Amino acid sequence: MFTEEFIFLDEPLPTNTEVLTYSFDQLSKLGYVKEDYLNSILSREKEFPTGLMTHVGIHIAMPHTEAHLAEKEAIVFIRTKEPVFFQHMVDPDEEVETRLIFNIVIKDPKNQVIFLTKLMKLFQTEELLKQLLVETEKSTIVNLLTNYMNES
Repeated sequence: MFTEEFIFLDEPLPTNTEVLTYSFDQLSKLGYVKEDYLNSILSREKEFPTGLMTHVGIHIAMPHTEAHLAEKEAIVFIRTKEPVFFQHMVDPDEEVETRLIFNIVIKDPKNQVIFLTKLMKLFQTEELLKQLLVETEKSTIVNLLTNYMNES
């Protein structure tokens, strides 16, 4: 699910709307999502925020939306140049500052819970999150994330 074509490092995207729009543009031009995907993910993010504070202090966001809007499965990993704010998934009144965004595109709804569970375990690994903040090689990031997901 992790590929170099969907790894974006130090992108100058100052808002979560710009992050989601950028991700949609990449997914759309390669035929991974339907046209309505962008409106759906923006609406869903307002209604069901995806910012997550981890116990290790490196926070993430994992936006996703309806499976019927996916043509193919993918994960877009975006590390922003500067922190971006997402609303907290548990307490939407609280903002989560992050540079690590995992936009999840799942075609089969049955896979979504399994996949989100694996990602949640990944987000509890301090060493991995620290590496994701500094690693400059896309291939290394793909290998790190793929190996961790296969171990979970």
